[in-house]
Amino acid sequence: MKSFIWATMWVLLVTPASQLQGQQKKNTSTCVIEGTVTNQKGTPLAYANIFLEGRMEGAMSNTQGHFSFKTCATGTFTLICSYIGYRTFKERISLKPGKIIHVDITLRQQQIETSPVIVTASSFTTADREGVTLTTLEVVTTPGAAADVFWAIKTYPGVQQVEEGAGLFVRGGDVSETITILDGAIVAHPYKYESPTGGFFGTFSPFLLKGTFFSSGGFSAQYGNALSGALIMESQDIPPKKQVTIGIGLAAESAKIDLPIIENKLGLSFSGNRSNTKMMFELNRSKVDFSQYPFAYDLNLNIMYRYSRDGYFKFFLFRETDKVGG
Repeated sequence: MKSFIWATMWVLLVTPASQLQGQQKKNTSTCVIEGTVTNQKGTPLAYANIFLEGRMEGAMSNTQGHFSFKTCATGTFTLICSYIGYRTFKERISLKPGKIIHVDITLRQQQIETSPVIVTASSFTTADREGVTLTTLEVVTTPGAAADVFWAIKTYPGVQQVEEGAGLFVRGGDVSETITILDGAIVAHPYKYESPTGGFFGTFSPFLLKGTFFSSGGFSAQYGNALSGALIMESQDIPPKKQVTIGIGLAAESAKIDLPIIENKLGLSFSGNRSNTKMMFELNRSKVDFSQYPFAYDLNLNIMYRYSRDGYFKFFLFRETDKVGG
């Protein structure tokens, strides 16, 4: 009985000692990095980011500026401390197992310079000049815009998605309350396949336009007849070089010719577009029975003449026809 009691006491005494010895070995296999982070005035900086370059070990300073973390790395590494509004701190340190390294970090303030911010009154433009938000090519590549100016404008705040067409309903207003202007002239029929809610596409291709300005509010009295919004478009200027563009698709074909007659003085542009959806509906085996498949074509002639440095004359002729039957 005595031998059993002595054996039990021996186990109880040996076990804590062995655990303590194992813990000491574990602590000697890591290196501890600790210290403080302050500014030039000695004020502690909270939430500074301290880490070893190229490794995942690191810590964040507390409200007193103190930090501490362990690492299994050995050798020479760069200790980095970063904080918004201050220059990044870097220092080479040597790491050894069981070593405690204390680093006092003093950060110096650094001015943050940003580019100027321009605030406009709910205005979005599409042109190749400074301060714009879209170019003509970006209209074509806007997801879900179907390469259409009106569909691209519908992705902006203030324009409501009422139905699946291209109609511009601004903040609950009717589609007729948004005015459309081309080269200073009001466009009475700005949509293809017109309906009471506008139409399915815009009349003008983005490649016929130099730029587009859209405002859902805050526009000048020049567009005072508009109740909800204003869409102002400008046709292209004198083409810089002779160019022929041809496009062919499953439901549409297009062609465009740019011809500069007198450099920077006189030029013309001619284009034509034709869309016939019959083949597309038949290949996709649509269940919709049309008495007239959606069909449209348009022709455009644009003559540009610069008679002085600031004087410009434009002749824009556009003819469009569309048919659809249910």
